Amino acid sequence: MGTERDESEALVLAEVVAVALPGRAGRATLRGADRDGTPLYGHAHGDLHLFADRGNAILANRTDRDDVDGAQFAVVRSLSPTWRTRRESIKCATIVLDTIVTCLGDLNGGSHLMRPKTRLRRRGLRIAVWSLVTVLVVAAGLVGVVLWQNSFGMDEQRVSIRHGGHTLNGVLTTPRDGRKSHGLVVYVHGDGPVDATHDDGYKPIWEANAQAGYASLSWDKPGVAGAPGDWLDQSMDDRADEAAAAIAWARTRADIDGDRVGLWGASQAGWVLPKIAARTPVSFVIAVSPAINWLQQGRYNLLAELRAEGASPARVTSEVARSDSVRRLLGRHASFEEYVRAMGGVTDGMTAGRWGFISRNHTADATRDLRALRGVPLLLTLADHDINVDTADTERVYREVLDAGGALAVRRYPDATHSLLKKSIEQSDLKITLVALFSPRSLFADGFLDTQRQFLGELGRR
Repeated sequence: MGTERDESEALVLAEVVAVALPGRAGRATLRGADRDGTPLYGHAHGDLHLFADRGNAILANRTDRDDVDGAQFAVVRSLSPTWRTRRESIKCATIVLDTIVTCLGDLNGGSHLMRPKTRLRRRGLRIAVWSLVTVLVVAAGLVGVVLWQNSFGMDEQRVSIRHGGHTLNGVLTTPRDGRKSHGLVVYVHGDGPVDATHDDGYKPIWEANAQAGYASLSWDKPGVAGAPGDWLDQSMDDRADEAAAAIAWARTRADIDGDRVGLWGASQAGWVLPKIAARTPVSFVIAVSPAINWLQQGRYNLLAELRAEGASPARVTSEVARSDSVRRLLGRHASFEEYVRAMGGVTDGMTAGRWGFISRNHTADATRDLRALRGVPLLLTLADHDINVDTADTERVYREVLDAGGALAVRRYPDATHSLLKKSIEQSDLKITLVALFSPRSLFADGFLDTQRQFLGELGRR
């Protein structure tokens, strides 16, 4: 009777194990003996076995996988002292459930399944696997956020524009509003080797244009991103001719409304924008941080940077004297070799190409050329933390030349830098990178994108 009751109670506990292990196959009744010849009765659930042995519940694995009857068993753990009632058998389930997780990790470990070192190794492996899974899930989520944040509401296509015997490699973006024709914003870059998208920095602005119903057109500077030529060989007039050719090309397209073509330009583009307007009609202009006079801007920038660095009076005096020497060299059209000798061989990164570019353009002044923009709706965008351009001087000249026609709107951004990025972001390369990846529209000063969108949206109501 005792043996039958032991078997019955073992079966009850075995059913509890079966519920805890719903995915484990191979449940079968076992009848065998341990190495002492003691009869064992119980159930098998895959590789996990539960037996009744003289009133004790034993959790074990079978060492001989080819034989069921008479199999040898390696005892894993005695789960309870002798029990005498079905209720006590059920209570044993809590001990089984506490033990199962450990046993599952060790079922194939032979007769020493419960060694502490083995358990620790298995536990460490599980932790490592779950850590890796967590990292992969987080990484996949971050990639998804980056892709979503850098998907912009517009269509984009590469275009080729013939000009002066060579090709401008451009990008044309159009709104997704279902209209067949749109107004166009033509982009004029600032200084430096800039590609068509400005390393994707233009895209949030292009999206704002698209939301206002406008397409955007930009192109790689000569010598940038595989484009033919060299931007350092250009004068401001060369740049204006290039833009005028791009506008003429755009006006031949059925998807562009030739009567609603305007300009967007930043920094150095301030000398180019009015020259373009003198060559071809434009219906609006957005000028971002434009300068007025090349030499005055250079001196302002030098002093502003020295102040920001906390330079001593002696250093300021020395740097201004050096700047005056450069001005004299430019005034007499000195060669790059003369410049190098005059600077004592210390060129501060100046190259022959850059020296040639400065020599061609250092007399630029937008004051007279701005008259070509009289009567043209113009949004002048300025930053209060601009150390490149004297924005007070820029605003004064623009108002003197253009305000009489009532078409000038001036917007200042107190927390913005020369590039209209938030000052708190531009101060850190790491912040710029992270924000550009995860929230590119947040790079710009608050209200900058909204103001441009509103400006374009109101043009049709003027």
